Amino acid sequence: MAMILLIFHVTAIAQGAAKEVALGALAEAAYKQYAWVAVFGTTQPAGSVPLALESQVKLKEIFASDLARALKEDSQCAERSQEVCKIDFDILYDSQDPFAADLAFKLAPDGGSVEACFKDASGNQQCLTLVGGCDQGRERIADIIYPGHASLRQTLGLSQKPKGESCSNRRI
Repeated sequence: MAMILLIFHVTAIAQGAAKEVALGALAEAAYKQYAWVAVFGTTQPAGSVPLALESQVKLKEIFASDLARALKEDSQCAERSQEVCKIDFDILYDSQDPFAADLAFKLAPDGGSVEACFKDASGNQQCLTLVGGCDQGRERIADIIYPGHASLRQTLGLSQKPKGESCSNRRI
């Protein structure tokens, strides 16, 4: 059984502190809640749901509204058609067979993104960038950038969010 080490270090500066903590905490919580997929594989802990099957309400607590809606639509499409629609991988691990060890988070200096890094099944270091954005006054994950291929928004056919979008009423 793989062990995930959740390391979370927040380096906050005065103006960006609340945004950094909000986005960093959101990213850490999402991985913490759905890490069982990569750690335990198909052995689903009681009461847990894979991210791909999560309700739209729960998805909107994590992702920007348009991204949450597109994720839910893709999940419903796959369920209806019994085939892959747009997403054929676990979005938090960029893998069809997710595995992760030594999961760590690093905030970007501007606080606008969080890098989630982990070792895959081959022991290779993988890093994904979770881009923050303001959605209905709350910090949410607006995109996930994968090395070597399209971002989550691009994969789902969504337009890119404007850079620099931030929440005026930030909460920790």
